[in-house]
Amino acid sequence: MTTPSKTAPAKPLTPQQQIKTLQEQLREANEKAQRFEAIVEVLKDDDGVRVVKSLPASPHSNAPERGKGLPVLQGYQPPGALSG
Repeated sequence: MTTPSKTAPAKPLTPQQQIKTLQEQLREANEKAQRFEAIVEVLKDDDGVRVVKSLPASPHSNAPERGKGLPVLQGYQPPGALSG
C-alpha cells in the first residue's frame, strides 16, 4: 500500500521571485520563437514551402475559433517531382 504524499502548500512568491520566474519564461519563449522562425526559414528556402498566418474569425461568425496556428499550404510539389 502506498501512502499519500505529503507536500507542503506552495508559498506565494516574492516580487523578486516572480520577476525571476517571468524572466525565465520570457527567455524560454524567445528561444522557442527563434527556433520556430529558423524552421520556417529552412522550409521556405530549402523546400519552397509557403507558410501563411491564419486570420482570426469574424466576431459575428459562428465558425470555430481560428488564428491559433500557421497552416502549411498543401499542394507543394518539389522540383522534379512531376518528371519521371
